[in-house]
Amino acid sequence: MDKTETVLVSACLLGLRCRYDGKAKKYDGIEEIGKLCHLVPVCPEQLGALERPGIRLRFATAE
Repeated sequence: MDKTETVLVSACLLGLRCRYDGKAKKYDGIEEIGKLCHLVPVCPEQLGALERPGIRLRFATAE
């Protein structure tokens, strides 16, 4: 099969330990997706220059 599409995917979904807590969160179906397109792992935490493991970030709303 010709893999012409490229898809960015969070590296932790591929099994890389780069989450805020130093763990991975591998998605079981990622291999099937990888058969259809090129998967490029990216780590949002690394791109944001956040430390890993680090503190858990949450969104808060003002009242």
